[in-house]
Amino acid sequence: MRTKTIPASGHNHFFLGSDHQRNERRVWLVIGLTASMMLVEIIAGTLYGSMALVADGWHMSTHAGAMRPPLSGAHQPQL
Repeated sequence: MRTKTIPASGHNHFFLGSDHQRNERRVWLVIGLTASMMLVEIIAGTLYGSMALVADGWHMSTHAGAMRPPLSGAHQPQL
């Protein structure tokens, strides 16, 4: 088995930054806003018989769901 020593590259990786918590709150705000609009579109589309509003509401659920994984990764320990 070979072993190889990797030389120091002269730089560090800084993952989270000083505004990490502020940015995380902003992402949660965007998720909440998207989910709220999703519910409004689904309810309004159902009440007024608009298939387009209902479809767009369900489509917005994919957007709200797509914003969730980056937040999960933000809480994982950095190696």
